[in-house]
Amino acid sequence: MLSTDITWLCDGSPIPGAQGVWTYVPTEAQAGCLITAQVVTTALGFLPLTMVTDALQVPGLGETAVTSDGAPTIKADKGTPTTGTTLSVSVAPSWQQDGVATTYQWLRNGQPITGKEGTSYLLTKDDVDQSISARATGKKDGLSDGVVTSNALTGQLGDAPKATRQPVITGTPAVGRTLTVDPGTWGTGELPVFTYQWQRDTKDVDGETGRTHVVSAADVGHTLTVVVTATRAGYRPGTFRTAGETVPAAKARSVLTATLSKKTVRLGRPATLRLVVTAVGVSAPSGRVKVLDGTKVVKRLSLTAGKATVRLTKLKPGVHRLKAVYAGSATVLGATSKVVRLTVKKR
Repeated sequence: MLSTDITWLCDGSPIPGAQGVWTYVPTEAQAGCLITAQVVTTALGFLPLTMVTDALQVPGLGETAVTSDGAPTIKADKGTPTTGTTLSVSVAPSWQQDGVATTYQWLRNGQPITGKEGTSYLLTKDDVDQSISARATGKKDGLSDGVVTSNALTGQLGDAPKATRQPVITGTPAVGRTLTVDPGTWGTGELPVFTYQWQRDTKDVDGETGRTHVVSAADVGHTLTVVVTATRAGYRPGTFRTAGETVPAAKARSVLTATLSKKTVRLGRPATLRLVVTAVGVSAPSGRVKVLDGTKVVKRLSLTAGKATVRLTKLKPGVHRLKAVYAGSATVLGATSKVVRLTVKKR
């Protein structure tokens, strides 16, 4: 045989007249009580089994809604509320009633952010210059919800991206050739938008804002660099100036003149060959020259102030076809003289 006894309790004490019924409606006498039900089950031949239900808070007299003594507080985990950082509820709301369950909804400019609930929120590019707060809702059976909103923080631009693989200029720095800039790699995340500014000796070159630059005469003797700017939505722009590429100065064209003091000499007498190198814009070209008799090199020497004198001896009788070859220098192109004929006569 099985029997069940029910006793309704207010803060753990039996409520007069509330025994043996499965349902109970609290009265003013139970205002503010924690209501539970004690159930005692007895079976023939067994010890009684006593169980107590979960408690429900009965509002106090005059209470109709959950009320708050203090709003929640939010803060940025890294100090500044920038894109990519997390906001968290650092101080929960304080409710006047016990047993209140709290939920949160994150707001942007006072409007709910879809799907963003809980005690933390990751700031995105959409939050820059927007007011972000958290709305706390307190729920308790028998009372209407209490709602209170936290302090607001304004989203700010995140830190500028940095080049993890540096931008570089590729190509040959010579007039008429095309140089190209590789923008490099800028960390992880959304691919930045790149802009470019070519510079000549660190000064902007007007109109040169693409990935490529055709080297012009104006670049000769100057160093070219590129300022690469990487912009990722929600973050401050990052910049990097490439290493420089110097366009070497164009070499001056030269003329080499070879002149014999005498076109005919007798066997055993020396012949004198005078060499002069001239170049536009260069007052005294330097460098090495060689003198050939046909295809045979007979002399090698250096210029002095663009000139040299060669004494040729031990020449065999006959006609000798002489010419000189100038190797050039860092600023002057090489040159070859016209052939001069020297006749060596027997005695």
